[in-house]
Amino acid sequence: MSETDQTRRLYARALEAWGTEAQVRMVQEECAELITAINKWSRHSGGEKNVIEEAADVEIMIGQLRVIVGDDRIDAAKRKKLSRLSLRLDKAERIQPEEPNG
Repeated sequence: MSETDQTRRLYARALEAWGTEAQVRMVQEECAELITAINKWSRHSGGEKNVIEEAADVEIMIGQLRVIVGDDRIDAAKRKKLSRLSLRLDKAERIQPEEPNG
């Protein structure tokens, strides 16, 4: 069994144990904690370690959210957003002034 399969089984167990509604609330909570950690880090009143820990928590909860709503739906939305990002970057790179020679 691959680690991905093991991880998905772990997510499914968490959803079974605590329920979808509770885990969706946990997604919200973990995202809020990450926002707080990033805000503190950007103001130099919190450390990078806390941001890393909270980012890991968010990734775990997003994994559970993917089980709830379906990987395919999230992947499709992500592809669209990455395509849009690519187009925006292409446009931004075209309109930036060239650096002077010299």
